[in-house]
This record gives sequence, structure tokens and C-alpha cells, in this order.
Amino acid sequence: MYTESSSLWRALLVLGIIFLIMGLNPEGHQNSLFAQTKGSEVRPTQQESWKPAGPMTLIVGAGSGTAYDFLARQIAQVLPDYLGKPVIVNISPGGGGGIALDMLQMAKPDGRTFALYGVGTQINLTLSRLYKWDIKDLNLILAIEAPPYAVCSSLKHSKIKDFKDLMKAREEVRIATPGPNFAVVPLILQLERNGIKYKAARFKGMAEAYLAVIAGDADISIGALSSVTLDPIRAGDFQPLFIFANKRSPDLPNVPTVVELGMPREWANYNLIRLIALPPGVPVEIQNALTEALLKTLQDKRTLEWSKKTEIPLDTVPRKDLEEQVRFIVEEFRNNIEIAKRYFL
Repeated sequence: MYTESSSLWRALLVLGIIFLIMGLNPEGHQNSLFAQTKGSEVRPTQQESWKPAGPMTLIVGAGSGTAYDFLARQIAQVLPDYLGKPVIVNISPGGGGGIALDMLQMAKPDGRTFALYGVGTQINLTLSRLYKWDIKDLNLILAIEAPPYAVCSSLKHSKIKDFKDLMKAREEVRIATPGPNFAVVPLILQLERNGIKYKAARFKGMAEAYLAVIAGDADISIGALSSVTLDPIRAGDFQPLFIFANKRSPDLPNVPTVVELGMPREWANYNLIRLIALPPGVPVEIQNALTEALLKTLQDKRTLEWSKKTEIPLDTVPRKDLEEQVRFIVEEFRNNIEIAKRYFL
């Protein structure tokens, strides 16, 4: 038989259990357990990742038939497997890549629009300010290295056979530059710092510049260490003097790097060439998600096979180093603007 007092205590015990289940204390406030549970319902978990809400657009700041075009189309084939949406390639040459980035600046910051362009565009639009917007507001998320640049001479016609010969040259060194090649700037800086007289002539492209060296009309030239450069080296027409890289190339194991020769270590960054960026204002979590998906795309078996077949390298620069390396190159041009105007800008 229950007394009135025991019934009261039983009722209080039941009420206490109810309060505990509801996550409320007798004063009616939320306890910490309930707050954590509610918060986990509102905030996405770390396992969740951003996915685009619709088709994506990859704007390319170069013409059709270029390495940029080919790379963009390869990305467009593989990236959907990691993000679940198709990628449309928009080839938008002109303005040295400025037209493409003008489009990127106006895109919504939802991660669905990104651009592929050259570091030369980054230099031009930083120094010249051709547009009202500031290129620094873009979100750089990835850089894909080109082959290292190599400085070469004619094996048959030039007296310059190695780096020491170049630094001891008494006669004016004739340089054939392949178009507005930005890697010409550190080469000329090295010559000026050592008191070497030089004369440079710009050609339409790498092939024309190389022909001038092979024919003996120029002493040296500089170009990316692709098949266009390696073929005349293998044929015995070219003598590579040094390369802009941190380590020696497996294709030219006996050729020293700028770092080995005592030039500024940062000059090895001059093989940094292809950049990928998002519009201003894109949230960090979207930047990170797209970067991760792009890295997976570039490391995908299909893309690696494509890279080997096309001889278009896919080495990437860690994101933590990217902005610093790009900033160094831009500042190098800013500090040597007269040289840049003559041979690049």
C-alpha cells in the first residue's frame, strides 16, 4: 500500500526522467547534450563534400589546338566522374587571356565556373591593369607545371658550349626569343649581372627561334623542354647549357640547373605556367572541394595515359606554395619592367 508521500516521490521521479529525455532541466533551458545534437543536424558533417548544383564551365584563356585546349578537354572528360556534373569547355582567346578572365570575374561564386590560363596572363594583367577589376581577387587553386625551360646553343656554329662559356663571352651574345617568352627575363638578368653584352630578337614562335640558332644566325635561345626542344638536341643540332628547374631533367641528366649554378632558387619556378582559378568570393569549402576533385582528375589513370601520349606534363604545385611562387614571378617582372617591356609585355 502506497502512502501519499511515496506517490509524490514517484511522480517527481517520472517527471525527472521526462525532463532528461526531452533534454530540458526544470528551469526549461537546453542542456549541452541537446545543443550538440541540434547543432549536428544543422551543420554538415566533415564527411560531406560540396557538389555542383548543375553543369560546370571551364573557360580557357587560349586558342583552339593549344596545349591549354587539349588539357581542358581532358579535364572535362574525367572531372564529371568525381563531381557528378558535366563540364563545358569555353575556348575564349584574346587579350593575352584577359577576355577569359573577364568572363570569370563576372561568374557567380558558386564553384561552377573556373578558368585555365597561363602565368603570362597573370603577369600582364597585374602589371598593365587593362581591366577595372583586380586579378589579385581571383582564387588561385592549382598550378600545373610545364616542362622546365632550357637555354640552348648551336652545337655546330656557336662558340658557347656550356654555362661557363656563356658567362665568359666577350662578343655580343645574340639571343633568339620565341615570341613573348617570360622565361627570357631571368636569362637576360643573369647576363646583365655578369656584364655580358647581348642582343635579343623576338620571333613568332619557338620553331623559328630555334632555326635561327641552328643556322648560326643567333647564339642561344630558350624554350620549354618538350619534344620541340629535345628533338634538335637528340639530332646533334643543339647543345643545352642549363635548365630552369630545382632538379635535373631525366631527359638531360648531365645538364645543370639554375640552382646548381648559383642563380636565385626562385628562378626554378619559371616552369610554372598553367593556372586554374575561381571567381572572387567563392567559399573556401568549395575551393577545397574543387581542388581535390581536380587533383584526382589529373592523377586518374586515363589522364596519366593521355599525358604520356601527348607529352603534356601534369606535375602540380602544392596550393600552399602557389600564391607565393606566382607573386615572386610577378614581382620579378615589376622590378625589371624595362626588360619585361622589351622582351615580354
